[in-house]
Amino acid sequence: MLRSIILFCLTLTAASLGGVQANPFKTAISVNGVGISHYEIDQRSRLLRAIETPGDLQAKAKEALVSEALFLEEARRLNFSVTDEELETGITEFAARASMDANQFLEAIATFGVTKESFDVFVRAGIAWRKVISERFSSEVEKINILDVERALAFEPAPTITTVRLSEIALSLRPSAAERSRQLADQIYRSVTSAAEFAEVARSLSVADSQPDGGAIGWVPLSRLPSNVSSAIQVTSVGRMTPPIEAQTAIFLFFKHEIREEKGTLSPAVVEYAILRAAPTGERSARQQAMAVLARVDTCDDLRSVSRDFPSGYYRQNFVEDKDNATAYSISLARLDSHESVILPIANSDAVEILMLCNRRSSLPDEQREPVLNQKRNEKLEDYASHYLDNLRATAIITEN
Repeated sequence: MLRSIILFCLTLTAASLGGVQANPFKTAISVNGVGISHYEIDQRSRLLRAIETPGDLQAKAKEALVSEALFLEEARRLNFSVTDEELETGITEFAARASMDANQFLEAIATFGVTKESFDVFVRAGIAWRKVISERFSSEVEKINILDVERALAFEPAPTITTVRLSEIALSLRPSAAERSRQLADQIYRSVTSAAEFAEVARSLSVADSQPDGGAIGWVPLSRLPSNVSSAIQVTSVGRMTPPIEAQTAIFLFFKHEIREEKGTLSPAVVEYAILRAAPTGERSARQQAMAVLARVDTCDDLRSVSRDFPSGYYRQNFVEDKDNATAYSISLARLDSHESVILPIANSDAVEILMLCNRRSSLPDEQREPVLNQKRNEKLEDYASHYLDNLRATAIITEN
């Protein structure tokens, strides 16, 4: 009896397998009337296994073949075809990813039961799709330029950075006032012992733009500051002030309120800034003139446009490759974000300067710029391709038998 049952089960299994093997080209999935056979699914599953794809290979094979049917249909609609030469190039490029030539790769996948014809279909569909996407979206992708790359890099995640909350006092180094300012700075350093006293002195004596706020400049990343300033701040205890620090146009003292570690952005190596000189005009002081300008502008482009109303040479825009090279402005730039501005006194003059930060960006070597640009364009192209395929799938008639 047991033998009869076993023979009966084996007969049923053989019959079942025989049915599939007898007609492997029977349609398993239909995409807009185009059939995908069981054989094609099996071949694609074998290819995915050969290239070490994880997961449910049959499900992934079905999904890929449906997509490729849509690729080829859209390519035909747009009159794109793939030449034999393009196909051979595509096979060679794919094989190179596995550090093989085309023949070596075809021999390798053949050991998994994958035929060259099946692999050709896979490569041909990919080439056709790239032609479709390139035709539809290349002009949009080309609009991405190096500045877009730099902006993106400026916001890439970076390690934890140290920021400090500071107040400042700036004393003029005009030739007529330099010696008195040095003596005054020493006196302030020796006598001021609290944040409240520091703020009171800043309101009375500071020539910095932060003077009305008692010298408060908020949180500043140490990495933005010139090395001599950041070093002085690092060794200064919280609740104390730094010794006087001389820059080109002023002597600075900084009061260290708080320090913290936080996730920041990559420290840019290039700072772009603009300067517009404002002089007294009629009844307006230089500062009033500068305030009137700032009321009309939001960006460096705006500031450049307004500068046409000023004498030649009053406006300039600079790139600084290293923060320590901007000695005259680096301390002021350190606390600015893009398109923020401050009004600065000019030594030995009644005029002032509007200093506006245009951009902070990473300094990439020339040989690295093009690969990064291409990567950003390819990422955008892939994004377009994904949305395009989603739309094709949404309107397609897909049935599985």
